[in-house]
Amino acid sequence: MSKRDFDFRPNPTRAVHVFGSCDDDLLAKIVPSITNFRFEGSTPITVYINSPGGVIRSLEILVSCLWDADIEGHTHRIITVATGDAASAAATLLALGDYSIAHESSEIYFHGARFRELEITTESAAECAATLAHKNRQIAFRLANRVIRKLVHRYSLLCNEFEEKRKQPNTQKSDLDCFVECILERVNLSASQVVTEAYNKTKVALQLTENILSNVTFSKEQSFLEQDGAVFKAILDHEITQLSEKNWRLDEYGCSQLVQDYLLLRDYQLGDHQQSLDWIIKHFGMPFLSQDEFNEYSQKDEKEKLTWLSDTVFSRIRPFWYFTLRLCQQLQEGENRLSPADAYWIGAVDEVMGTELQGYRSIIENATTDEESASTLV
Repeated sequence: MSKRDFDFRPNPTRAVHVFGSCDDDLLAKIVPSITNFRFEGSTPITVYINSPGGVIRSLEILVSCLWDADIEGHTHRIITVATGDAASAAATLLALGDYSIAHESSEIYFHGARFRELEITTESAAECAATLAHKNRQIAFRLANRVIRKLVHRYSLLCNEFEEKRKQPNTQKSDLDCFVECILERVNLSASQVVTEAYNKTKVALQLTENILSNVTFSKEQSFLEQDGAVFKAILDHEITQLSEKNWRLDEYGCSQLVQDYLLLRDYQLGDHQQSLDWIIKHFGMPFLSQDEFNEYSQKDEKEKLTWLSDTVFSRIRPFWYFTLRLCQQLQEGENRLSPADAYWIGAVDEVMGTELQGYRSIIENATTDEESASTLV
């Protein structure tokens, strides 16, 4: 008989309900309960969600109340559950859960940050656009740090299909290529568009890295601006060579494409997400090892393991992590309505209640020993 692990199960006796719009009135109702639950004990708090979203600032306050450390430095595990709709800010709240669950009949709806009831002038339009873009990047980065764990779990479920994908003629597929193909076979149109766009931007970043940075040399005497300029010029030379036969010009469209490619490459190489790579490799690196590599890893001295693991999987995890970030950024663009199954496969939720789409809970609760449980977790 499987054991119950309440780090992964909703608890209605320690729960708040985000029902209706996420605004100051809702915060006034639920924040006192959150405060009391955090004071009374360290067991997880459950957040039930059926909400069309609401005010960004209200979401930020709610997230802070749920996850920030208390005066003693303690944090609480938060389990989020979509019982109905989880839209806009509520979708973000759901995905941020330490363990997130969707009912089979729920709907998850992501879109970017918005200003409501705001008068836009010519002078303020650019500033408003920059503010929204910055807010979307912040939300996407926080989401990506939650989604990566779930996507690594999906990777571990699907990696046994990769060799079959590679048997297709005239193809040389990376692990990321195979993983994305497996995901696309399992999601509906809206989710497939999000995945495809994120994958395409990741592939462009990888291609630009291979085709451009390998031809750029830097010296210690160069300033950062000079290095940026060298990369920008290399991209311009590359695009002129590749697109000259297609009547490509440095008009409004051409300049926009050039800048987008430069920013994409710069983001891949220097973005804030790079600072998370060591942590991600340490916690999520093992599922990216082959069986032979895992056996070799197991024989390493404890002091050697992390360095060996980083050297072995860095080139696999780096594009996977960047794809995760682009996926979360894509969720902040356009209108993205997802079924619970879609949300599961792209890492927005851990499990779909009442279905076979389950996360770590089923692994832990069905493990016969603590060692078996630990070996299957990332």
